Amino acid sequence: LVPCTYSYTVYPPPSYVVSAASASIFSKAFSFSKEKAARLPSTLYGLIFVWSIYLTSYLISKRRLIATYITAGITFIPQFIFTMSYTNLDAHSIAISGLMTLAIVKFVLQPKSNFNKAFVAITSFGLLPLSKYNFFFLLLPVVMVLVYQFKNKIINTKDLTLLAAWGIGSFIVFSSFWYIRNLVLYHDLFGQSFALKVMSRYHELGTPLTLNFGTISTF
Repeated sequence: LVPCTYSYTVYPPPSYVVSAASASIFSKAFSFSKEKAARLPSTLYGLIFVWSIYLTSYLISKRRLIATYITAGITFIPQFIFTMSYTNLDAHSIAISGLMTLAIVKFVLQPKSNFNKAFVAITSFGLLPLSKYNFFFLLLPVVMVLVYQFKNKIINTKDLTLLAAWGIGSFIVFSSFWYIRNLVLYHDLFGQSFALKVMSRYHELGTPLTLNFGTISTF
């Protein structure tokens, strides 16, 4: 009950909305059971991730065989196959991470391309906020790339302004609703205090560990 409450109410749930729509539409159109029809988006997310990794590998290696080997090595990991076979938020987040990886590599290779600027901004600031919060660390390489390129005059203030415009605009369009919803329903931008409050009803909460390299290594 506690994990379900946390996942379905606190995290931005557009992937669950898509799964519900898939369950309704495909179960009627193709006589699938609603349970199976709800899993189809996860399979689609997996295909998006596979496609993104292949293109990313090819852009870096310039060799299709190497890109195929890398993609196959990831695709046939049992946990990956399992995650893409049932309704969950991880599959949705993995697809976004794949698109972000592709966007970052394309931007590094061609930073002056307006398409690449829009691509990296939309995936980083419009789509990433729709993923599980532990995927937010992917913003770090984006910031590092931008700082490095600006410092070395590869991009300028005008480029950063355009990136910011795409980023803010895509966040408003794709993600803002879910965070406004958290503020209205739970009075908390990320819903963390709500989750802890619900968990405390079922078990006494422990003392939180200080976030540092020592505590991270214990996991």
